[in-house]
Amino acid sequence: MRKGDGEFLVALNQHPDVQIFTGDLPFESSEAAEKFIEDYDAYRVYGMGRWLIEEKNRKTPIGFCGIKYHPKDKQFDLGYRILPEYWNQGYATECGLGCLKWATSKGISSIVTCIHPSNTKSMRVSEKLDFRYAYERYYGEIVWLVYEPKIKES
Repeated sequence: MRKGDGEFLVALNQHPDVQIFTGDLPFESSEAAEKFIEDYDAYRVYGMGRWLIEEKNRKTPIGFCGIKYHPKDKQFDLGYRILPEYWNQGYATECGLGCLKWATSKGISSIVTCIHPSNTKSMRVSEKLDFRYAYERYYGEIVWLVYEPKIKES
């Protein structure tokens, strides 16, 4: 994400159909979102983070995705958020595949996805990416379903 994406980030994170699955508080204003973007140091510190997703033909922002490193857990997490009007069109799967390809090119082999238990659409996306349910993890008061890549049988 880049400077100027704050207004979109507010709209995305305040959308009730998105918000229900995040566990995050929505931004109170586009200024607060811009401050978040300005302070987001994952690119500088870890060389990765969430990227803006744009609708190809119109260059309209529709969500974000990317690999994020969680130092506390020592894990790489594939995450995304997309506006509901773009759900069920393959964007999450396409972005997920691109992120996994990028991660592989950087030598990252162990990646998880953390999914809200009622987010069946993200569960299906993870399965399309060849991930499977592995275990539950609590962040705060919310239990998250953690998916890991399936182990290939030789």
